[in-house]
Amino acid sequence: MDTDSNFSYTCPTDWSLLTNLNYDGQVKTSECTKIYSGQISFDDGASIVIGFVPQTVADTVQVAGENFSDIILNDVKGQENVQVYSNNNFVGWYSLKNPQHTFQLIARLPATGGYYEIQALAMGDTKTDQEYKQMIDAIVATFQSEK
Repeated sequence: MDTDSNFSYTCPTDWSLLTNLNYDGQVKTSECTKIYSGQISFDDGASIVIGFVPQTVADTVQVAGENFSDIILNDVKGQENVQVYSNNNFVGWYSLKNPQHTFQLIARLPATGGYYEIQALAMGDTKTDQEYKQMIDAIVATFQSEK
């Protein structure tokens, strides 16, 4: 289980739990990763990243003159095989198997002063897109916020 000052969730015991920074180093994230083969989850595996994004950060972090928050949302929204996502009060978009990935997700949960954000990506053929979606859904279902 990962417990941050603002949220907690359960990372499966056979997955790795890491911390990272996103949004130009302004958002601490928790990453839960499973590698089936290769060196990183992008070879063949899955990764889910969860963090609290303050609205001031979401509004100000830009990449090449565009709002980073919009870029990552539209990246998933613009994929092939995209569908609306809803789980444990998170709402967003997910994309099933296509030439870029096996499964990709972005979802957000509004909270006081910002929102919780989940990004997930799965690559490879060890699992199907639906199996990866079920794994990610199970992790998202354990999320609890303190805001």
